[in-house]
Amino acid sequence: MDVPESDKTCATHGERTLIGYDVRESLVYIPPQLEIRVTKFPKYACPNQPECKVTQAERPEGLIEGDRYDTSVATEIITANLGYHQPLYREQDIFVGSGWVPHSSTLLNIKTAAAELVQPLVKFFADEVRKDDVIGTDDTGVTLLLPKVLPAIVPNDVRSQRIHEVLSAALKGDKKHVKGKMWAYRGSTVPLNIFDFTVSRHRDGPDQFLIDHNFKGSLMADCYSGYTGISLRSADGITHAACNSHARRKIFEARANHPQVASVLLAIFQELYDIEDRARGLDALSRLNLRQ
Repeated sequence: MDVPESDKTCATHGERTLIGYDVRESLVYIPPQLEIRVTKFPKYACPNQPECKVTQAERPEGLIEGDRYDTSVATEIITANLGYHQPLYREQDIFVGSGWVPHSSTLLNIKTAAAELVQPLVKFFADEVRKDDVIGTDDTGVTLLLPKVLPAIVPNDVRSQRIHEVLSAALKGDKKHVKGKMWAYRGSTVPLNIFDFTVSRHRDGPDQFLIDHNFKGSLMADCYSGYTGISLRSADGITHAACNSHARRKIFEARANHPQVASVLLAIFQELYDIEDRARGLDALSRLNLRQ
């Protein structure tokens, strides 16, 4: 933002010298932009020799047949849907603002294709978490709208049979949805969050994720029955490590009925928390020694 030319000259001293700048920084918002990337595949042939085949570079597999949508489009759909909780019909409006007018079925097809494509990576991450000695877990309720057509039962797939059983019962009861569960698993030393969805809160969730994949170690969790009985069901291969934070919460809620007992127990919990604060940043062996 320069001064007028007339101000660059002084009537007394002549041409003025630039001695520096004052700087102002302003945040600028540029809406998302979409572009079409064109990839050409050259074809080569022997002139007038139909018996020779045409040669061409092998085309990489696309997300959707015809490779009409780049994986970056799928990333945006998934992030807006699952990260920012935008339903697909709202995503349509967002894309329209960038010049693309997709059908909701198109967005759903891209999302489904991405889910199928990413399965090997998800399995690899889950296997890495199951290599840890200690896994933390919790679950949260998710409403699942019932499909118009039940998915087919996959032979020798326990989860598939369970899905069919739960959804069939719900449809017979004239229900519109069921209460599913999203289970989260995280290793103590493997910093990956794995999410696993089931159509009910039955113990299928942790059993299928842990026991069926031969996990051996400690499971840090609350005292839901699906967790507390996992030691027996895994033939002592898995140890249930109950969560102290959940236990403290119950004591905290009992202050009105048992103020003296609760205050003593909460003070003991505070001592445990103080030890954990001191242990933060220590290696596993040093942390164990401090706790002992």
